[in-house]
Amino acid sequence: MNATLAPAPAYLSVSNHNPISILLIDDHAIVRVGFKTLLAQQDWCGTITEADNGEAGYHCFRELNPDVIVMDLTMPKMSGITAIQRIKAVSAEARILVVSVHDETVFVMQAMKAGAAGYVSKASAPEELVVAVRTVADGKPYISNGMAQRMVITQFRGESNPFEHLSSREFEIVSLATSGVDPREIAARLSIHYKTVVNYLTQTKRKLNVANATELTKLAIRHGIIDVLPADQYR
Repeated sequence: MNATLAPAPAYLSVSNHNPISILLIDDHAIVRVGFKTLLAQQDWCGTITEADNGEAGYHCFRELNPDVIVMDLTMPKMSGITAIQRIKAVSAEARILVVSVHDETVFVMQAMKAGAAGYVSKASAPEELVVAVRTVADGKPYISNGMAQRMVITQFRGESNPFEHLSSREFEIVSLATSGVDPREIAARLSIHYKTVVNYLTQTKRKLNVANATELTKLAIRHGIIDVLPADQYR
């Protein structure tokens, strides 16, 4: 992301208020550097802490209790969905903004279902990230304009993505499994029993009306849950 940014609009200036502390959680260092440089230019920005995976981010949150968490969804050790759920379990007041390469509406809905307050695509303009962070910090929800429009159009047309009806845990396990992560590894990452993962996969296949793992993967590709090739970032 290009970190060059014009001064923030007047309505974003909060010089008379306490600085906002921010926790950045993303496994790509270049992304964290870009976000940090961008946000540090704002007069309302305070301390910025970084974490390179969901598990580290969760522990940083517990230690620091930042005002806003800006995080990715696809990360090693602990995915964004799990991190959101665990952070919200610690503090229902936690304000989380997801910034992800996934711009399909199902990811927005699942992130919000897990407890995120906002969602922005990594393809968004730098100015939008600034506005989104400030909006979430103020306790208001924020979804990128393009995503919000697609969600409205989808609902208006009566279109439905079957993955939207899964629980956050079901969606997370399916996303990992169809990306090539072994059930035992999924269990280790989510701190649950292997048999629990298998049971989730079985009931999810039943919900989605697919007979086996191959059909589940094809369905996930068709609805934009995964790419045609397995996502290496899940490994």
